[in-house]
Amino acid sequence: MEPKTIQKMHISRDTLCAILERLPVAAFFQDGDVVHLNSAAEELTGYGSTEIGYDKEWFNTLYRKSMERCRDGGSRSPHREVLVRKDGSVRLVDCLAGDDGILLLHDVTCHKSPPSPSFQPDGVEHPKTVPVTLLDLVAIVSLDGRVREMHGAWEEMLGYQKEELLDRSFTEFVHPDDLESAVHSFEALLKDVPVLNVSIRARCKDNSYRWLECKALPPDHQGLIYANFKDITTQKELEQTLRHRERLFRGLFHNAPVGIYQSDADGKHFIANQRWYEYAGVSAEAISPRGSDFSASERDRERISSMWKKALESGKEWSSEYSYRTANGRRVWVHGTALQLLDEKGEIIGYLGCNVDITERKLAEEALRKSEHRFRLAMEATNDGLWDIDLETKRAYYSPGCYRMLGYDPVKDKRSDEEWLELVHAEDLPRTVEAYRKCAENRTAGFEVESRMRSKDGTWKWILSRGKAVAPDLSDRPPRIVGTFVDISDRKMMEEMLRKEHELLNLITETSPVGILFIERSGRIPFVNPRMEEITGFTREELKARGHAIMLERLSSPERDALNPEQIPSQRAIATGGSQRDVCLTFRRKDGRHILLSINSAPFLDADGEIGGVVETIEDVTERKEAEQETRRLNEELDLRVMERTTQLNLAKREMESFSYSVSHDLRAPLRHINSYCTILEEDFADALPLQAHHYLDRICAASTRMGKLIDDLLKLSRINRAEMKLGPFKISKIAQEVAAILREEYAGRDVQFEIADGLVAKGDRFLVRQVLENLMENAMKYTSKHATARIEFGRTMIDGKQAFYVKDDGAGFDMAYADKLFQPFQRLHGSEFEGTGIGLATVKRIVERHGGRVWAYGAVDEGAAFYFTLSGPGRGVASGERHGEGMAA
Repeated sequence: MEPKTIQKMHISRDTLCAILERLPVAAFFQDGDVVHLNSAAEELTGYGSTEIGYDKEWFNTLYRKSMERCRDGGSRSPHREVLVRKDGSVRLVDCLAGDDGILLLHDVTCHKSPPSPSFQPDGVEHPKTVPVTLLDLVAIVSLDGRVREMHGAWEEMLGYQKEELLDRSFTEFVHPDDLESAVHSFEALLKDVPVLNVSIRARCKDNSYRWLECKALPPDHQGLIYANFKDITTQKELEQTLRHRERLFRGLFHNAPVGIYQSDADGKHFIANQRWYEYAGVSAEAISPRGSDFSASERDRERISSMWKKALESGKEWSSEYSYRTANGRRVWVHGTALQLLDEKGEIIGYLGCNVDITERKLAEEALRKSEHRFRLAMEATNDGLWDIDLETKRAYYSPGCYRMLGYDPVKDKRSDEEWLELVHAEDLPRTVEAYRKCAENRTAGFEVESRMRSKDGTWKWILSRGKAVAPDLSDRPPRIVGTFVDISDRKMMEEMLRKEHELLNLITETSPVGILFIERSGRIPFVNPRMEEITGFTREELKARGHAIMLERLSSPERDALNPEQIPSQRAIATGGSQRDVCLTFRRKDGRHILLSINSAPFLDADGEIGGVVETIEDVTERKEAEQETRRLNEELDLRVMERTTQLNLAKREMESFSYSVSHDLRAPLRHINSYCTILEEDFADALPLQAHHYLDRICAASTRMGKLIDDLLKLSRINRAEMKLGPFKISKIAQEVAAILREEYAGRDVQFEIADGLVAKGDRFLVRQVLENLMENAMKYTSKHATARIEFGRTMIDGKQAFYVKDDGAGFDMAYADKLFQPFQRLHGSEFEGTGIGLATVKRIVERHGGRVWAYGAVDEGAAFYFTLSGPGRGVASGERHGEGMAA
């Protein structure tokens, strides 16, 4: 039965022992009841490999505690314990156990201040996924550089499973910049270099890199190299941070706008930056070894030295403003600070100081004191307010302007300093008081604070309060603070309006259906809206990082040809100073797909009035262009079809004309012959013909007459389709009255009552509409002929919001079951009792449809019929080639 350690690692006992033997730290692992340890462990404990077992109380406790920490919390951080050696001496060790049963000990007895496992250097974030371990990685590599076996937290450290690393060359995981060094070191190891010690960056599974320190000995007798890898990423980052900070502090020291110096406890070793020598008025070569003898005046030197020592001997930081005369005779005012430098025992090892030249400030304060009275008088004549607070006596002066801007009377409403604070809005009071306090404590030379103050009428006004401390002489605190009140209510209102406009602009750009970006003249892109990300496929960060170059390298003509600068809208806008509109170009998205963009570029001016760049709006018009192209294709196809249909219609028209000619001439000639012969028989042979022959002749004549009428109706129907329409408004009531008058004359012996609605107007071809009325009203006369009296009505009604005209009668009517046959040629619903050819209603339907309308009918047997028609259907216009009439037709 293999021990747990060997089972988990899937390696042989000999391999495991070989790995542990090469470790630089003490290592233990359990094999049944036997505890194995490497040479480092024997040296650390003083015991041999056969002397340690679970009977050793100290080892049993140490091993059990470490394993329990590993099992309970999965901890991969070391913990510190005390180890008693065989000779009775005590060692302090860091212990780390793994779930594979291996215990590692690291001797930290000689470390005065051992670092805490959780210690993280300032500014360097400790990796959360990589544990701090005494042994990170171990690998066995063959002479060809391939990994044969490994142990340790490979998956936890680099993200790889063991199977992903075995039998692969280590060069596959080395950073390209470190590959040459790693290969050279490996080759050197093969040439019997005693020890390999190299730092490389290894690629993690997520393609990030970590710094590893590799230590290895030459190949053993089996040709295997045992390599130990330690994660030093944090160390490398820390070293880089320290180097950066060293450069930063060195630069700050030499380039600081203040004088900085440092000396030892005796002042014998003195260093200072150039600004300090400028303040002192001496060169670095002329300064005395003690460094503090920069003053030409003995009295100045004694006074400053006394103040400096008194403060520093008390253990406090020294800070004071003082003056002295430099070696070149110039009187200088300096704000000096100094503090003690202590060693680990708390003993003084030197001093660090800083001097700031405040000569100009002192001169300005002196000038300020001299002009305060004049300034106060001037302020009283303005709309601004002046205030002056004596910090020693607590007396305050507020000019009349302070009262007037809030609506108070300077005499009747006089207020103390505390009463003025009562006027400040509760939300603004803490920062207002803090600003005053810092200035009064000399922590700031001046302040500006904006706050709302209650006016006399109860409204709130925004007041800008500026204050400046009068510089103290030798004390730490200024004696007075002077300042002004300025009413900034109007400015605040404008700022609020601008803020709202800015928010509105952000909302518009964020929700805009087109891409928007700002391109500076340098090519930098400071602004990109979300739609631009959707169009290009790049994130806002990618577009900003790459700048305009990311657009230029992916733009091409609609035919995908390369562009010259004049064809690029942004560059042309900058060159000409004019806007470029609706420029269509092809863009290759991040996913490789080509799209068509419509680009608008408009230049904007910078603070100097020069063209600073362009604002571009970009729209993806790929679908629109494809739709336009498809529309053009369909239109071309439609035009072709129209041409074909026109040709066919023209051919049909010619055939119809030929047919009409045949009907008019070829069919009429036989009918005329039939009628002529029948007439000859009637006139010349009347006496010779029997009575039945006369009957047959009458029927032949009637049939030929009916055939002639049928031919006339067919010709009339065919001419309706060919006739050119002249559309225009006309009085349809007047036409109906004319048709009724003709019918009265034609049927003079009948009792028929016509009811014609007056004043009705229609739009269409008045001659064709007249045929409609003639057919409908003549049908009404025909189908009321069996009644002694008849009533025929013409009028107008509204159906679905559209006017419809109708002709009603009280005649024979019809069965609605056959209503669909009414308007079909040669279809009749009545027998021979009513004359007709079946063409009349078909003619009506043809005319109405040419007007874009429709016709329909209602009826019942022996109860009459009603025919409705419209002259203009929804969405229908005048057909091509038809003309509009002018004016109102009679």
